[in-house]
Amino acid sequence: QTFLSNPGFTVKPYYQVAADEEFTCYPLVAQSAASYPISPERSYETGLRRSVSCGETTIELMGIPAGSFDMGQEGFEPCELPVHRETVETPFFMGIYPVTQQQYQAVMGENPSCQHNESCPVEMVTQEDALAFVDKLNTLQSEVRFYLPTEKEWEYACRAGEGSARYDGTDDASTIDE
Repeated sequence: QTFLSNPGFTVKPYYQVAADEEFTCYPLVAQSAASYPISPERSYETGLRRSVSCGETTIELMGIPAGSFDMGQEGFEPCELPVHRETVETPFFMGIYPVTQQQYQAVMGENPSCQHNESCPVEMVTQEDALAFVDKLNTLQSEVRFYLPTEKEWEYACRAGEGSARYDGTDDASTIDE
């Protein structure tokens, strides 16, 4: 079964993306299983990464533990309301870095980016392109099952256990450069 036809699978990044819109391919998530050499919990506790070879490229993963958080943000975007409690019940792995142009090229045989630099994130991919990339990754290896993160998984991982909307752990934009 491909992810393109899975009706129960959320394939939207943090903000709503229409099927024909282009967006940066966000880090991929690979579901955990007890048979993996490094569990998501162990990865999170120790900082050990999980590297998965996919044909001519490698995807670096970090474990994200199960847990609860307040999803949404007051005074931010209207679509972020109401703030509500969510629980991620299953630990998972998430790509440490955005998918690079080199990785996308190695898997898909093309680079759709406008600003070509193989070490930069791939850009100018549609939702269908991202799903095709994920499907292809899954055909290149059988160690893990890759999929795009759900909105809940993405926000939970981005918040890293904090209630802040900012990556630096504060809601104060003036402290970002400090």
